[in-house]
Amino acid sequence: MEDERSFSDICGGRLALQRRYYSPSCREFCLSCPRLSLRSLTAVTCTVWLAAYGLFTLCEQKVIYYLCILLKDPVEPHGISQVVPVFQSAKPRLDCLIEVYRSCQEILAHQKATSTSP
Repeated sequence: MEDERSFSDICGGRLALQRRYYSPSCREFCLSCPRLSLRSLTAVTCTVWLAAYGLFTLCEQKVIYYLCILLKDPVEPHGISQVVPVFQSAKPRLDCLIEVYRSCQEILAHQKATSTSP
């Protein structure tokens, strides 16, 4: 089963989150954003430089949410062996992160239920 929802990134750009369900304990996420044309890229680059110059004298504060998966250490049951970021280059807004987080929690709850059932 496949499902697609639209979200926006921290700058207001469009992001599409595709979810593929292979089984109750296996899901695939694909986050995509539209590419820019050369004209748009030039305009965006100029705008970014102007904005950076304008912000040089001002200080702007933002709350940036970040989602990582903590992998348990197989040797140390209470230790963490690795921290894996969920998104490498995209910066989705909180509503998209909540959706991915909920799905991860559903998978963990399903795995826990199947491991405890006789």
